[in-house]
Amino acid sequence: MFKKILFLLLFLFILAHGAWGIDTEKGVVYYNAWEMDKVEDIAHGLLTKGSLKADEEWFLGLFYFYNGNYEKATYHLGNASRKDSNNKKWSDFYTFVKATGEITRDFYTYESEHFILRLDGKDIILADYALSALEKGYWEVGRDLECFPSRKVLVEIYPSSEDFNLASSLSKRDMEVSGAIGICKFNRLMAVSPRCLAFGYRWLDTLVHEYTHFVVNIKSNGKCPLWLHEGIAKNEERRWISNEKRNYLIPVYSSLLKEALDNDEMISFDRMSPSLVKLDTQKEVTLAYAQVATAVDYMVSFYSIGILPEILTELKENDDYKKVIEKLLGKKYSRFQKDWLKFIESMNLTIIPGIMMDSLKIKVTDADYEMEEYLKGELRIYIRLGDRFKKKGKLKIALHEYEKALKSHPYNPAILNRIGKIYFAMDDLIKAEESFKKAIQMNPNYVSSYTNLGDLYFYRRDFTRALDNYQESNRINPFNPSIHKNMGLIYYSNDKEKALREWQIAEKLTPRDLELKGWLMNLKGK
Repeated sequence: MFKKILFLLLFLFILAHGAWGIDTEKGVVYYNAWEMDKVEDIAHGLLTKGSLKADEEWFLGLFYFYNGNYEKATYHLGNASRKDSNNKKWSDFYTFVKATGEITRDFYTYESEHFILRLDGKDIILADYALSALEKGYWEVGRDLECFPSRKVLVEIYPSSEDFNLASSLSKRDMEVSGAIGICKFNRLMAVSPRCLAFGYRWLDTLVHEYTHFVVNIKSNGKCPLWLHEGIAKNEERRWISNEKRNYLIPVYSSLLKEALDNDEMISFDRMSPSLVKLDTQKEVTLAYAQVATAVDYMVSFYSIGILPEILTELKENDDYKKVIEKLLGKKYSRFQKDWLKFIESMNLTIIPGIMMDSLKIKVTDADYEMEEYLKGELRIYIRLGDRFKKKGKLKIALHEYEKALKSHPYNPAILNRIGKIYFAMDDLIKAEESFKKAIQMNPNYVSSYTNLGDLYFYRRDFTRALDNYQESNRINPFNPSIHKNMGLIYYSNDKEKALREWQIAEKLTPRDLELKGWLMNLKGK
């Protein structure tokens, strides 16, 4: 089997070394610049020919591949490989495209005004949420970057980590160490289903993040440097939520930035290229995201959001991004970097001892991933004792064991949630709420905190706040049937259509739930 690294720039090698009767140099430029309309002109010219040479077949195969038509791509790439049977690179790439087509063959397709979404039958519950978030992102990101793609953007969500690895050319290591669970590549957005990760992930933010990369590529003709690319995407990824400010500075980012500044361990922008996924550790990747996000935040804070589309537009004509920044910011690039570091220092960041990074563990079995990822070492002694006492109904003793664990790890979200659930069971709702909120404050991507806090508010009949937390939970792990059941109950009084959607999703996840079937029959009967 061919090496996956071949996928990244293989098509450029092929185009650059072609000898067909079309303008190959322009073809290379158009692909690099994401100018698919111009590539299409060349492809349509080839389609008018009666007989095609091997390299012309290859160009057409690439064109169809980049437009997501795997059947036609395979046809032309196969023809090219047969006409030039000694070209192993072509043969390998043909095998890759054919395999991608086989993975996606039975995908369901959903469309909205600006997007085409393809996904597996196990993941169809994602469709409505995904397209809604992407459409909102289309307008918000578009307004910020002054760019609205005219063609519908292809989005593919893969049903397994292995399928995503193959189609994206990312490895399992890239996913778990660097958090690369989504990618903008091959003229489309690709992501792995949140169902595949032990704790889910912010999949809607990821889709908008990758869409932002798509827009940046178009706006800059593919010339935006990696650090700026990622910084813009990080700042824009939650813009699909209408009331969401650019609050990217979660506690782990703050802590890592402060530590890096104090120890002179900031990662250079040059080292981040060609991709953050190639940094050595999850800590380095997380720090890099924090750095590039603050760099873009600095620009926006001092020059307005309009500075970003200006830079991207200027990059179309000038490959030297440092000169572009100097021109538009009115200062030397070295001065920009110094001012950016001062901007970070002005945030008065603090190091949070024991702060935990998100786990992006791939789900393989029914193992206790929470114990493996969040409750390691000596913590397990207290936690397991607490769990046993809780199971026996000895809540105060269980709470005592959990609090022992919390003393050494005061910001651990798994411990805080266990404590919160004990207080909830003891009907001490104030302390339960405090525990869940502290867990969210310290780790805003840990899904159980939102689910548990939503349940608490639902119990108190505070349905507005319950819905807010269930929605946040759904943005991380949408495969929890209980949140859909409760969201349906909340919607039922004033939005029967949304109630129906949530209960239908819950039914797909728990088809034997008789209570749910009764609700659906009653709702449909009305």
